[in-house]
Amino acid sequence: PEGIVGTWENGNWSFEFTKEGSFKEDGYFPGRYSVNEAEGTFKLMYNDPFEDTTCYYQINGNELLVEYPWHMVKAQ
Repeated sequence: PEGIVGTWENGNWSFEFTKEGSFKEDGYFPGRYSVNEAEGTFKLMYNDPFEDTTCYYQINGNELLVEYPWHMVKAQ
C-alpha cells in the first residue's frame, strides 16, 4: 500500500526500502533511494563507491519485479 516501502525477498536477492528514503540491498549494500512512479523507476544511491543505479520496477500484488540495468550472474 505504500509503494516500494518494505522488505522484498526472493531467496536470492532482497531489498529493504524505508519511508525515510534509505535502502539496503541484499542485507549488505546500504544507501538512499528515490522513486519516480510515473516512469516506474527507482534510483539507488549507494553509500559505497558504486555508481548510482536506476532500475525499472513493477508491483504486482505482493511481488516487486525489478529490471536491473545489467545481467546478474551467480557467484562462483
